[in-house]
Amino acid sequence: TLERLWSGLKSASGVTDIAVKGDAGYTITPGGLDVYDLSFPDSIRFVQRLDIDHGRDARLRRAENDTILLAMHGNKFGTDSLAELSLISIADPLSPVILVRVIYPFISDADVTGVHLVVTTSQEPDSQGGAISLFDITNPRRWKGIDGDGSVDDIGYVRVNIAGGRVYAEDTFVDGVVVKIYDLSREFYPISWWSPPFAFALDEAYSQRRAVMVTDIPWPGEEVYYHIYRLDDLDEERPFDLLTSGNLLPGGYRPVGVELLHDSLLLFRGERSLLPGHRNLFLGHLQKTLLTARIVGDTALEFVDRLDIGLARDGVEKVTSDGSRIFWHTLTGLYSGHVDEEGFIVVEGERTIGMLSYDVAGDGRDRVFAVTTDTLYGMDFSDPSDPVILSRRGFRAEGVAMVDRDRLITFDSVVTLFDVSDPSNPVILEKVHLGRGRTVWEAEVSDSVIVLCCLEGGTVVLVLRGDRLYRACEVEAQSSDALWTDEGLLLTTLDRTTEVWEEFPVVESQYDWCSPEQLQVWGKAGASLTRAGDTVIVGTGSAIVLSEAKNLPNAPRFLHSTSNVRITNITGLEYHEGFLFVEDSFYSFFLFRLNDNLGLDRLGWWEPNWIGDQRFYVTDSLLICAEGRYGLQSFGVHISTLSVLELQEVDMETSLELWPNVVVEQATMQLQLPSTQAISLSLYNSSGRVEHNVVAGEFEAGEHLIEIETTGLPVGMYWIVLKNHSGEQTLQQFQVIR
Repeated sequence: TLERLWSGLKSASGVTDIAVKGDAGYTITPGGLDVYDLSFPDSIRFVQRLDIDHGRDARLRRAENDTILLAMHGNKFGTDSLAELSLISIADPLSPVILVRVIYPFISDADVTGVHLVVTTSQEPDSQGGAISLFDITNPRRWKGIDGDGSVDDIGYVRVNIAGGRVYAEDTFVDGVVVKIYDLSREFYPISWWSPPFAFALDEAYSQRRAVMVTDIPWPGEEVYYHIYRLDDLDEERPFDLLTSGNLLPGGYRPVGVELLHDSLLLFRGERSLLPGHRNLFLGHLQKTLLTARIVGDTALEFVDRLDIGLARDGVEKVTSDGSRIFWHTLTGLYSGHVDEEGFIVVEGERTIGMLSYDVAGDGRDRVFAVTTDTLYGMDFSDPSDPVILSRRGFRAEGVAMVDRDRLITFDSVVTLFDVSDPSNPVILEKVHLGRGRTVWEAEVSDSVIVLCCLEGGTVVLVLRGDRLYRACEVEAQSSDALWTDEGLLLTTLDRTTEVWEEFPVVESQYDWCSPEQLQVWGKAGASLTRAGDTVIVGTGSAIVLSEAKNLPNAPRFLHSTSNVRITNITGLEYHEGFLFVEDSFYSFFLFRLNDNLGLDRLGWWEPNWIGDQRFYVTDSLLICAEGRYGLQSFGVHISTLSVLELQEVDMETSLELWPNVVVEQATMQLQLPSTQAISLSLYNSSGRVEHNVVAGEFEAGEHLIEIETTGLPVGMYWIVLKNHSGEQTLQQFQVIR
């Protein structure tokens, strides 16, 4: 699950770029271009989505005249021969219209005005280098090529910016960078060349008045220097006028973009470099920060404010400004704000967006799907304190897993493929009967391959092609969990009591990926698996074992093992951003942090009111548990780092909140009577007092479903007492969760 999550954070569901026009905000993901209304002072409201896909790292550029938005493929060095770009009209900011989409191979970067489009490419196969091309897009649907300039270097063009009627193109060589300057009012040929004293510095750093260049850090921990250059009123021999240089920040901050606000106020997008000795500590390594600074007298830079966003993937991915307004996103939320006249950053609005994908219950767009023994629920968790039920569908299943953003499977003895692109109306696409008494315990999904771990009848592998499921192969081993690694599929089996590696023969298949040497088995009976980078984490019995995920066919190297902390029997693991959630089959959840030495530090534990062997779904701030007959619980998990500058000592805080139960609104009791008889049904609280009498009277023989209203009942345990005419009574316990 972690491997699918980690690979999907940036690609399958993450926002990769952003643009703003007035009160309209635009974000680009592989799923489309999302439009947001920013006019509300305390919220960001979703308006619509344009179905457009430009890859995993798609980028946006807004034209200077505010009527054209450019979306392009996200290859920084133009390695994709099927890259494409789109021109989008934002004349009506909240109702963008796609004007044209074209295939443009090997795109590195592009920029646009209302009249011109400039595209750079990097080195193409069978060519000496990249190229820069200029187009007239007065009619966006019919481009007119104006001119171009080839590159004969080893790498090709990377970034390009249009500002003040000039084009600034970054041309890369093995030994450095050359900035070429073109004037759009003249023949498209460089009017000047300039070699800056540092590399890769042109990322959105230009304005019509001045540019700020900031050095890259060649090694972690080195100091960074800024350089301010004047761009206006320059002759061709002196295209850049150095105004000032200085030390930016000690400790290795690398600003990745600059915005000009209030004429003399600069907003930096920065990210802290990896500190020496902390390799692979948090998966992402980066602590990202917003900085503001003033240009004082055109010769000095004065820092004003700093806003720390968070560790690892929760940092600022992109900031854009519109006047004094700024709009940024993290992988857990969208934010709007402004920089006041004094230079301080003010956060105005926030919209929580779930960025986790390909999990047992979440599709990455605030939607959570849950199954009970007779119902498939679709829910909106955009407001975790008040989740909304979008759909209820009568359907029997014991598990659910997302296949992609718009499809899921439910499973027990039958695997059912659903289309949930409209969460209010799930549609069945196909059913696969596993046969031979198989019951699926866990499903592992990787791209279009689905591994079904069965308690009986072995392990079944399905392949998704279009909207059809095909049986690829079977493995005789009865497995409890599966995990994809770079070297193959790791299974834990139910029929082994010692730690063993073994290759299994598989049924011949038409799919090349399914070969005997790819299926490896390791673990004790009933073990659970998850992954943290190059480390496999196995929960088996009362022990947690960490091992290298390399050399799988041979002997793995064990890194760490623990068998204390009051764990009785591990039934589930979930690793997320440096933290390990462990489910015990006996009432408890444990939270661990993976430390520098690949050991586990226990941070806390709590006891929800259910017995284990259930499934759960973890986001940055939410733990959703499907705990059997008690319905669905959701907890707020708040993990905050108190460290400011140093990562060596990170203090942790954990707290827990219980939010409203959105599934169980009433209790339903199933009653089977052998004969017609008079009965009474009463509801008792845990103190033995009667809350109310549910029903009394004569009932015929057979099955009866009796609804027990729970509205207004305090949280806690209750007893249903059933009495017949002979005075015999039966007790049934249930729990009310709020």
